Amino acid sequence: MTRTMDLGARIAAFHWDRKRARRLFLVHFPLALIHLPLAFAIIGLPGLLLFGYFALRSWRRWSSRTPAIELHEHGGVDHRGAHPVRFRYEELHRYQLINRILRFPFPFSFLSMHGMALTASLRGRHFLVNEHIEDIAACIATLQAGILRQRLPTMRAALEAGEMLRFGPFAMSNAGISLGRRLLAWEQMAGVRGGSWQMGRQVDPALMFIDANGQRWDVATRSGLADPALFIALIADRKLLEPPTLLRDFCGLPESSMQ
Repeated sequence: MTRTMDLGARIAAFHWDRKRARRLFLVHFPLALIHLPLAFAIIGLPGLLLFGYFALRSWRRWSSRTPAIELHEHGGVDHRGAHPVRFRYEELHRYQLINRILRFPFPFSFLSMHGMALTASLRGRHFLVNEHIEDIAACIATLQAGILRQRLPTMRAALEAGEMLRFGPFAMSNAGISLGRRLLAWEQMAGVRGGSWQMGRQVDPALMFIDANGQRWDVATRSGLADPALFIALIADRKLLEPPTLLRDFCGLPESSMQ
């Protein structure tokens, strides 16, 4: 049996965002041409190499008909590199979600950039899917659903066995949720609420831990939390989520993914 068969049936295939690739090509290719005459004087050589590389990359993505990412029942196939990389969802560790709108300062305050991505560790290497993939929200949701489906039973068993699980700066054990030397015991936790947290010009979705007195114990932002869907699902095994759709709202997953 081949490794591809081990991945199960294909769920979805996601291509490069060809419209985005075309726009980038139409920006980078003229810039490369502008630096071409200067390359003979050495001054324009770095610019020619840089913009030429970006133009070639954008052209390949624009003209590609092969899916960039294929997602199956138990894993996926990444076609973005020189050779396809097959992986299983349980191999994606410490994944993080990025969904930010960067607004430029005055006098360019009318401009903004939207960045959406999922980053993870895959066999010790950096794994990233971002807005260069078409329908990136659905791609990230499908990846998260696979990670949750494959890793949640193992993490539940580890927690019941007394192990401590880490989710970025936060840790979880049978005793409760800890941050540094501070501990919020399960019996002292009233629940978890969804909200937002502002850091400078950036507003990030956040989880607010509420203690038995109804006070906010601490806040976990989405961009600073590792394995957020697993974190929320494990809390939901023991405590009330407010609202009940917190997994969907915070991670972009349907409530059925918690089963």
